[in-house]
Amino acid sequence: MSWKKIWNQKTSTLDFSCSQDEQILQELLFLNGFDTKSGSLKLQDYRDFVQEIFIQAKLKDYTSIFEVGCGAGAFLFALNLVGGG
Repeated sequence: MSWKKIWNQKTSTLDFSCSQDEQILQELLFLNGFDTKSGSLKLQDYRDFVQEIFIQAKLKDYTSIFEVGCGAGAFLFALNLVGGG
C-alpha cells in the first residue's frame, strides 16, 4: 500500500473550530500517523520536544514561520502554542 493511499484514508471527526488546543494537537498527531504502537507519542512529550526546538532555534521574537514538510500541521500548531501566537 502506498503512503498516498494511507494518507488519503486518514479522516477526522473532530470539530476543530470548537475544540480545545490539546484536543486539536492530539488529533493532528493522530492524523500525522503517530497512532500506532511503534509510532505513538505522548502529548506532553511532543509539546516538550516543540518547546525545546523553540528555545534552541531562538524563535522567541518571530513574526512568522515557514515550515516545509508533509503532514497535518501538528508541528506548526504546537509551535504556535509555545510561542503564544
